Amino acid sequence: MSKPSKSELATLLRGATGSCPACGSRGIFKTGMRLELKCPSCEISFDRSPGHWVGAVGINTIVSMLALLSTIVLSTLLLWPDLKVLPMLLPALIVGFVSPIAFYPISQTLWTAIDLIIRKDK
Repeated sequence: MSKPSKSELATLLRGATGSCPACGSRGIFKTGMRLELKCPSCEISFDRSPGHWVGAVGINTIVSMLALLSTIVLSTLLLWPDLKVLPMLLPALIVGFVSPIAFYPISQTLWTAIDLIIRKDK
């Protein structure tokens, strides 16, 4: 496996910041959560193939689960040895509901960046 090139890292960074992975344009969301069909600057299609967003859902699920697991572990460490359910449950519920919603737009642009790197010809 070869080392990622600087352009591939730049593509991932643009995707991770919610910009267009191809050109870096910031105006790619219709609303805070809804992605345009194409980039207004470079016109790359964000819905690149049937089932394209399954990867974004996977990334969002992984990040959300890691955030939830981190919250539970941190709560356990902070409350040890006197573990109470409510002080552990409230932060976990908040993170469990907020993190998938908050990360959803980034997961879309990040997945598009990964797809651009994998399928360079399209």
